[in-house]
Amino acid sequence: MKKNKVGDPKREGRALLLPNESKKDTELVESINHPRVYRPEIRVKGQVGELTMRRSGFDPVFFVLVLVLMAFGSVMVFSASYADALARFDDSLYFAKKQLLFVLLALVVMPIVGSLHYKFFYRFATELYVITLGLLLLVLVIGFAGGGAQRWFSFFGISVQPSEIAKVTLILVLASYYSRNKQRVLAYTVNKELRGIEYRFVRKKNRRESFFYGIFIPFCLLGAVDVLVMLEKHISGLAIITMIALIVMFYAGGDWRWLMGVALFAVAAVVLLIILFPYASDRVEVWLNPYEHRLDGGWQTIQGLYAIGSGGPFGLGLGQSRLKYSYVSQPHNDFIFTIVCEELGFLGAMGVITLFALLVWRGLVIAKRAPDTFASIAAFGISAHIALQVLLNIAVVTNAIPNTGISLPFFSYGGSSLIVLSAEMGIMLSISRYSYIRK
Repeated sequence: MKKNKVGDPKREGRALLLPNESKKDTELVESINHPRVYRPEIRVKGQVGELTMRRSGFDPVFFVLVLVLMAFGSVMVFSASYADALARFDDSLYFAKKQLLFVLLALVVMPIVGSLHYKFFYRFATELYVITLGLLLLVLVIGFAGGGAQRWFSFFGISVQPSEIAKVTLILVLASYYSRNKQRVLAYTVNKELRGIEYRFVRKKNRRESFFYGIFIPFCLLGAVDVLVMLEKHISGLAIITMIALIVMFYAGGDWRWLMGVALFAVAAVVLLIILFPYASDRVEVWLNPYEHRLDGGWQTIQGLYAIGSGGPFGLGLGQSRLKYSYVSQPHNDFIFTIVCEELGFLGAMGVITLFALLVWRGLVIAKRAPDTFASIAAFGISAHIALQVLLNIAVVTNAIPNTGISLPFFSYGGSSLIVLSAEMGIMLSISRYSYIRK
């Protein structure tokens, strides 16, 4: 199989040599490439061997971890839901059967997306982003409401939440943007100057240009999504989308000082939302004093904490949870981790966390080996999304942060999030088929 060397200047999305410079000269200015993400186009002094691109099958470790999490999650959905399903629908398998259908759809979506070349998402990232904005607008007009918020569509009995789609399309459009504008984002000029008796390269950065292309325009892309999600009264989605975007912006070369300012602005915006919207301030009040609101908002949090504490080190046994019997509200949804803790104990909970940690680690490995800037940013962003979602879900069920309805990936019941998540995993598998290795 023919291998494409990294030094090929025709490779799309790779840094090229500066005008009127040789490879030997450019070896002295390795720092022209951003250390976090931008792929080196040339061989650098001090490195052993050279980088070559390899096309192979998808990453088997990542694929197996995804399948294990899907299977484990499906078992826990059945275990956590059958009491509620029997009481509400007179069918203990009601939720389990629907979840199995969602898993089968996910297992179809993931390989189909994984079979596409990752450059497909590079080329159509902007179109996907525009379609997502259209869906976020449309759901405010014709979507159906639930829990005091209008943020869902219904197709053939499956609820679709556009804000879930926005998480992945925003990652893709930011990755595409940064890969197309990396020189403007870094905004470095390298001049060859005479210093004493020898020539040296002097690097200078245009901070105004770097801010405009590295912070301002990406922030506008984020802001358009955030405004529409805010109108849906989806605070948890707003927080996750914003944090994902900030992490991607940092990884892609955004100046950390400006990003800190953006983060502080986001925190101020959340505080303003809490002040202006009663439903948000009520949730904060319940979070701070759950036992004073045990019958009007704090019930689920309190019972979830009881479930976590009841499990002990080894748990009560799979299917043996007591608090899923009309104590923990909808135990198969956002609070399914509390049932995991009750039935499987501390060791089972740590096993679940370890599986997620391994999945994120493998995603970062794929990002590190990615063949170009777009692929690296996309893989890193998707890995960050999984990590954030898991951390925030566990924080919610342990009452470390207010209860805002954050699902646990692969475990919480629902078709919309699982199918979108399977598409993200397919993108990761597509990227993993192409990697750079050191000979």
